[in-house]
Parts: sequence; structure tokens; C-alpha cells
Amino acid sequence: MKKQTEKLVLAISAGVCHGKTLSAKHLIRLFYNDPAWKVYRIYQVRKGKLDPVVDLANFNVDNYLSRQGDCFVLFARKGEDSPVLAINTMGDKWCDLLEHFYYKVVLPLTDIRVIVGACHSSFTAKGVLCHLKDIAQRIDAKLITTSPYYKMYPELPHTGHKGPVPNDVVALNELYAEQQKAFYERYV
Repeated sequence: MKKQTEKLVLAISAGVCHGKTLSAKHLIRLFYNDPAWKVYRIYQVRKGKLDPVVDLANFNVDNYLSRQGDCFVLFARKGEDSPVLAINTMGDKWCDLLEHFYYKVVLPLTDIRVIVGACHSSFTAKGVLCHLKDIAQRIDAKLITTSPYYKMYPELPHTGHKGPVPNDVVALNELYAEQQKAFYERYV
């Protein structure tokens, strides 16, 4: 496959507790640990606001992604100075943080080729998926919706659940992320 010229907005789309965030976090981990890629910028969601990580050299992304919490990461290819990939783990509802990240941080970056965002699968006027469609139209990108493989399974238990997430869920989300990474790399 040749390098694509179009831009791509990819929605990791699923209902509540079906692996959107876990898949996006694993995708971030895969790019972070790949020597062909470098982190351009990381934003942590802390206390209702976006905090840019200033000291990337000492930031342990694996530890951060293992905890609860959302982040936004921009990646560049090793040796290049501008990001081509943006990944967001937060997508349950549209809010000021998402608006700030997409419209004020990502859209002005003209070299961005692929934007990945988690979102619910319902297409409502105030939903994240609707805004991802708007973002795709603004940058003349193709919008693709896809789902983590766990989507077809029953809902995961909510926050009152005691014990770990079942292993097959993690394995399915990891497989999904690995395949998505391969697709993005061939795309850019």
C-alpha cells in the first residue's frame, strides 16, 4: 500500500464499558514503545483540565496508562519535527477538554495525517462522534468508525465491580490496537 494523501479521522466507537479507552491506551503504548516513533506531546487530564507533560524524558507512559485517567498524545516519526498522529482516550461525552484538544491543539497542526478518538457509537448532535465528523469535514479527511473487538460481548461490569477485567477482554483490545497500529503506519 502506498502512502495515502488523504487525512483520516478514526473513531474507536462502542457503548459503555466495551473497551474504547483500553484500546486507545494500548494503541498509545504500542506507538510509545516503537523506536520508529517519538512522542511529540502528551496531555494528561487532571482535575478537569488538560495538563501538558513538560518533562517527557522522565515521564513513564506505561505507568500512566495503567492507571485510570485520560490522555491525549501527539506522535511524530523519529527524526521528524512535526506530529502526524493524534490519539485521544477520552470520548464518553463532548466537553471543553475535547473541544480544546481537537479544535485548538490538533486542527492547527497541518501535518497531522491521522486523528484517533474514542467515542460512543450513538450519533447524537452533542456526541463525540458527531464532533469527529465535523473535524473530518473541516480538514477534508475521511471519517472511519471502527469498534474494539469486545463490542460484541456483554457490557463489562461498572465501577462497583470487584476484581480484574477478564483476560479475554484485554487480549481482544490488544489485538485490535495492534491491527489498528499496522493500518495507521501503512496509511501515513
